[in-house]
Amino acid sequence: MDLNLFHVRFPVMAIVSILHRITGVITFLALPVLLYLLNTSLLTQTSFDQTIEFCRGGFCKLFLWAVLVCMIFHLLAGIRHIIMDFGVGESVTPARFTAFFLLGTTLIFAILAGAWIW
Repeated sequence: MDLNLFHVRFPVMAIVSILHRITGVITFLALPVLLYLLNTSLLTQTSFDQTIEFCRGGFCKLFLWAVLVCMIFHLLAGIRHIIMDFGVGESVTPARFTAFFLLGTTLIFAILAGAWIW
């Protein structure tokens, strides 16, 4: 039996579940940075202008886009999980469909978020 995780083919439902956990951790870790940016933007007019200028940079835009996509995915996956807790879509076929639907919806929102930020 080969237990190497790089050789195991995970079903899409497992991948979505793992990504839900990862995006939750990323969102949690990004929260202090976002709160710092909010705090500095609210101090004075000068600090607001400096924060806006910093956020116009490519690195900050990429960071904000990545965090926004993580939040969107985590929210949508959480809604999917709550619906499944009510017993809707627990069998393999609907679970696979909703997992692919979730990935597609997240891709669309990621493109829209990128267009909004840039």
